[in-house]
This record gives sequence, structure tokens and C-alpha cells, in this order.
Amino acid sequence: KIYEFMSHRIANRYGLTATRQVINERLLERRLDEGILFPTGVALPHLHLEDFNDTVISILVPKIPIETEHGKIKIFFMVINGTKDNSLYLKILQSTIKLSKDTKFFEELLSHKSVSDFVEFLGRGDFSVKESVTVTDLMETKLVSIGIKDTVKDLSNLFYDYDINYLP
Repeated sequence: KIYEFMSHRIANRYGLTATRQVINERLLERRLDEGILFPTGVALPHLHLEDFNDTVISILVPKIPIETEHGKIKIFFMVINGTKDNSLYLKILQSTIKLSKDTKFFEELLSHKSVSDFVEFLGRGDFSVKESVTVTDLMETKLVSIGIKDTVKDLSNLFYDYDINYLP
């Protein structure tokens, strides 16, 4: 229901009514990918959308945390991106994951009840990422790997535990 609500709001705001169902279906497919939920209670549903020339971040804080089979969700950061600018998309995901590790920041963020206070406090977070990304930024000297029988959840945990964004 939350994905449907958020995708409906985005589709209406950007005049994407013909693709609202596509957005919702794609998000529901990705919902099965438990890698979108991090231990701090941050859910990060995201997708690329054909014929969309923008990047949208929608944030939703449920009144009470939502219990799921993969953990408790305290806040949703939904990212929808066109297929033209993958670097911005990756930077947004990278910085959101980085901030999701700051438990103190997120607990204080969630304590703000008005939209203006929430947005103002969110602006204080370190969402900065390098303008140009180099191989050194993406690669690690300590090899971390995953096997073919591991799950997407295992992969997500490695990303989170080792503060990495990619695995070969």
C-alpha cells in the first residue's frame, strides 16, 4: 500500500498517470529483493524508468514503524530515475546508504513532526558525494566476495557491513 501511495503521488506530480501502474509493479517486484531494507530501518526502494528524464526522491515516514519479515521500516526513501543519468542515481543511493548508517542522525530526523522541520534537519545531513567517481572510490583493496548460492540479502548485508557499493 505504501509503494502504491508513493508511486501514485509521484505519477500525479509528474504527469505520469499512464506509467503509474508500471512504477507500482516494478517497485513491488523489487520489494521481493530484501536488499532494499537496511538494519537502521531505512527502506530504499528504487528503480530506473524508461522515457523519464528526471530524478525523483520521495520520502515517507509511517506514523508507526512497519514490521516486515526482513525487519522494521521507520522511513522510506523512494528513488525513481530516468535511464539517462545513472551517475546521479548511483550517487543518491550511495549517499542515502551512507546516511542510513548514522543511527543517531536518523533517530533525530524521525523525531521531527512538521514537514518544514524534517526537511530543514534533513538538509543538515552529509549527502555530499564526489562529483567525479574514480576507480579508487569504487574498488576496495580488501577483497569481499559472494558466491552463486548466496542470496540478495547476503549481498545487501555485505554492502552495508563493509561500506561498499559494488561487488565483482
